[in-house]
Amino acid sequence: MRWGAEIVLGYLILIIIQIAVSVFGLPHIMRFIPPVIDGLPLLLLKGAIYGALVWAVGLIFSFVLKGVRTPGGGTAASAIIGGLIGAGVVITLDIYNVSLPAGISSEFLLIAAAILGHLVRR
Repeated sequence: MRWGAEIVLGYLILIIIQIAVSVFGLPHIMRFIPPVIDGLPLLLLKGAIYGALVWAVGLIFSFVLKGVRTPGGGTAASAIIGGLIGAGVVITLDIYNVSLPAGISSEFLLIAAAILGHLVRR
């Protein structure tokens, strides 16, 4: 597959849309999650939700953006696993008392890992 300018631009726009939908969409979804879920399970749940959001946005916008392939079920699984790996990285950083640089939240790691999981299986 050739990587022309329109394909790279399509994926760049897709990544920006995936980040925006993930940041603004998670609070709306979290209203339906019972407040008894907290701590580690909540972090893992957020990672899985980010993966599902990233996949859904990729599916919807693959019909709109030129050069972006339609994701399948394997892509959904890899995006969710990527979000869970991001949650694992955040948990590991907490265990070893490693803090992220100022201005980078742990939510960003979850979103970035979900997007990378989505792009691995494009």
